Amino acid sequence: MPCLGLGLVIGAISAGPIVLLSRRRAEAGQLQRPLVTSYAPALAVGAWISLCWGDAIVRWYAAGGG
Repeated sequence: MPCLGLGLVIGAISAGPIVLLSRRRAEAGQLQRPLVTSYAPALAVGAWISLCWGDAIVRWYAAGGG
């Protein structure tokens, strides 16, 4: 079940900088409140990657690759 883990990693990589930069802009008075992003697209991408290459990822990880 690597899709949840992949989705969380993809979401953190894509949404992390956006949230951090918007928080800085909010503190500087340029925004009313920090922007928030949705994890749904990242989870969907993680599920798609898991569907296409999930078995290979699990075999690689179980063999000591991670």
